[in-house]
Amino acid sequence: MGLEPLTAGDAAYVHDVALAITAFSCRDQQSVTAVDPKHDLVDIAPDDCFVNALNGVYRDDTADLPGTMLCIQSDLIDDKQAVLRHVMDVFDHWHVPQGAPIGVVECIPRDSIDTMEALRAHGYEPVLFPLQHLIDFGFPARPGQRWLSTRYHPHLLAAARGCSGSYIVVKPGYYDVKHQAVLRMGSRWTQTAIGQPIPEPGAGFADPEVRYQYRDRIRAQVAPIYGEPLAPTR
Repeated sequence: MGLEPLTAGDAAYVHDVALAITAFSCRDQQSVTAVDPKHDLVDIAPDDCFVNALNGVYRDDTADLPGTMLCIQSDLIDDKQAVLRHVMDVFDHWHVPQGAPIGVVECIPRDSIDTMEALRAHGYEPVLFPLQHLIDFGFPARPGQRWLSTRYHPHLLAAARGCSGSYIVVKPGYYDVKHQAVLRMGSRWTQTAIGQPIPEPGAGFADPEVRYQYRDRIRAQVAPIYGEPLAPTR
């Protein structure tokens, strides 16, 4: 679970629920502390997307994937244009050349339209990866890419693939907790914020093979529910 931010009343309710649950884990330390201050009931754990060690998650054919990828949302943002301007500032700082293809991973369709228009206006060539494309062909990450994302799972999956990048926190108290969880799991991406100096992209996971350790931890935790965990396979 990722539960923060929680009010005191919500935290007390979830604590009561946790008392009746056989296996309760959170992917971020803030949620663990809020629900279980004594750390008796709730474990800190990897995200459950690692349950199969990310096997089958990524696109097999990566030859035509752009070197720069973007996943931006506006549903939790007051001033979307400010965010889009910041995206262009980041790409300028990264020296992404005019005319370069930029992969746009869809999170909300209307957002993708506005984002692609802004990229074209700035001289880039946006390439849309809609949700159905991800489902049919896999997540479009490959080593050597640079990513810029507001979203938690694109950050996690791209960093675990070895991609470098930066993340933007669009809702402090919510998304910063999520991205910090990805850093704890192994990402070395940098945070970039509107109005602040723009950093260079940080590296992805130092050891992408950690996904196998995460798989085994997740399966071991649910063993009391399902029986013995599935035998590890690489």
